[in-house]
Amino acid sequence: MAEASLTSARQLVERVLSRRQVRLPAIPKACIVTHRRGLIPSAQAKLRNECLDLRGCTVGKLHLFHAADRPPFGAVTAAKGAPMAAAQVEELAALGFEQLWLVGPVGHPSRAEAPILPVGDLVVATAALVYEGTSPHYQPGVERQHTDPAMVERLRRSLDQNGRAGHVGVVATTDGLYRETASFLQEVIDRGATAIDMELSAMLTACRATGLRLAALFVISDVVHLKRGWELSTSPGRRGRAGDRLLPILLDCLTPS
Repeated sequence: MAEASLTSARQLVERVLSRRQVRLPAIPKACIVTHRRGLIPSAQAKLRNECLDLRGCTVGKLHLFHAADRPPFGAVTAAKGAPMAAAQVEELAALGFEQLWLVGPVGHPSRAEAPILPVGDLVVATAALVYEGTSPHYQPGVERQHTDPAMVERLRRSLDQNGRAGHVGVVATTDGLYRETASFLQEVIDRGATAIDMELSAMLTACRATGLRLAALFVISDVVHLKRGWELSTSPGRRGRAGDRLLPILLDCLTPS
């Protein structure tokens, strides 16, 4: 929006750093933003790391990883819901990050005649349809936001190199987890959506406002079917196995080819 905000993420970040007496080290270019609870512990087990306590911000605990054979990177637990996810993007920008690699679950909307993507499949997002209320505060009238094409291509190459199949598609971002009606599903499918989440479009809108770049890799966690309703996974282990393989894919994306 043309009018400047009286509130700022930088002001809050500086206050939290001062209150917690945290001296900010050099901030790497890239940060993994993950809804997968096991991803950060997996990285901690493999790579030298440090943790900064930034509780008071939506960033929470900021993990910084270092390795001799790849660039350093950060990692944070993703904020839930569009408002907090956008705030987290603003704070990561204020800290000095330039690239965000989002990892999380998505639902898959399906018609009776359309093939259903099974739980555990991976989806690389190319764009997000705005069905949440945060983006209009940044960009009134916005209907669609796009992920970064170069980062998307790196994700696709990394999937190939790691022997993982991945779908490429559009995500619809909604505030109403329990208001995914038949008409809503029909509309998002007609608009080309292969997945539904609750954060991506707001994060992309906040990225546009702050100059950050973002790519997103999702794991299908459930199917919302126009004919059969909501089909929750009966095999959580499959989701877990898919998540266990995400770290090498992301690390390859962070390493220059």
